[in-house]
Amino acid sequence: MLKITLFIVCFFVTARFCKNQTGKFTVHRITSNLKYNPAWEVAPLSSKEQTEIRKILSQPFSYLSKGVQSFVFASEDGQYVIKFFRHDHLSPPFWRSKKETRHHKDFLSYKIAYESLRQETGVVFLHLNKSDFNQTLDLVDKIGIHHPIPLGRYEFLVQKRASLLYNALDEMIQARRLDDAKETLTKLVHLLAHRSQLGIFDKDPDLNTNFGVIGTDPLQIDVGRFRKISPKLDKNEIIRITDHLHQHLMQRCPELDEHLKTQIEKL
Repeated sequence: MLKITLFIVCFFVTARFCKNQTGKFTVHRITSNLKYNPAWEVAPLSSKEQTEIRKILSQPFSYLSKGVQSFVFASEDGQYVIKFFRHDHLSPPFWRSKKETRHHKDFLSYKIAYESLRQETGVVFLHLNKSDFNQTLDLVDKIGIHHPIPLGRYEFLVQKRASLLYNALDEMIQARRLDDAKETLTKLVHLLAHRSQLGIFDKDPDLNTNFGVIGTDPLQIDVGRFRKISPKLDKNEIIRITDHLHQHLMQRCPELDEHLKTQIEKL
């Protein structure tokens, strides 16, 4: 009896250790039985776009992080990430309808990003319905195990990889690249204004965690909380969204804080 008890304890300890070591990623967690939904369809890629996407996906992608909505893997060349959407197969039946509704809202948000804010979000490919996309991806998990992923069977997006906004601005400040920082902030205000004018509302507008920078170009990297509203330039909303950034810049470089305020006032 003691041996059986020890075996069971060791089994669960080992299972928990492996779960933590892999960042809770398993192929099972990104595998779904979602049915085709025409509302999730996007325009087919051009021949040139197909060639570019297939080239991007011909390299290994290694585990980077996880979020509530997805597991994130980075390309070998460091320029892209692929986000596989998480699916919970163990939900009780009375939770399934709620999760299906959540998936639908999330997927429509990804579609808004891809169709209306492609440049502003860096989303270069979106695959929400299972298809005949016959390419296998070399996916490398957190402990270095390779998983061949037939991409046509999975729901995912491919996005340009960016440095987090606050980190990028701090590096520019440290290197005294204030002109680059000002250019980044100007473009950020224009991005927020453009999004507002398109009637796209973000339920999670955290600039610290959800925005990034490539060079001096800001990107919204978290694209899972968009919804459509009446198009209008909402200056007060932009002031609210940038309030924490103002405080951050005020402490690190008041000159940049003044620049940000000036750009918002110009709207």
